Amino acid sequence: MSSWDINPALVSSIIKSVQTTVEGDLATALKDIGTQGNTAITSCTQPSPLSSSGDAPLVASAIGTFFENRKSQLEGLGTRVSAAAKGTVSAVTSYVNQDESGALEYQRSAAGTA
Repeated sequence: MSSWDINPALVSSIIKSVQTTVEGDLATALKDIGTQGNTAITSCTQPSPLSSSGDAPLVASAIGTFFENRKSQLEGLGTRVSAAAKGTVSAVTSYVNQDESGALEYQRSAAGTA
């Protein structure tokens, strides 16, 4: 074994802390998206002083562009967080089983540097 000193209980507590933070951040982000969506809907339903159709086409275009430009980021967020957590757990398990090369590979994978 190397001079590593990994404490599985400590790693577990860190992963749980990260999970709590991520869940809180995602909840806040999704709430903010919902709030902005409601604002956009209100803008679409109120008539514009310059047009009888309101601002719907402009707002709809802006919303579509926003989500289209962030589609891959939003879709991949959960996958990346899950992969990082699983990689970390696998790295610690490999370390505990005295498989240092496996631990290093899982660690790199969890960090996205594999």
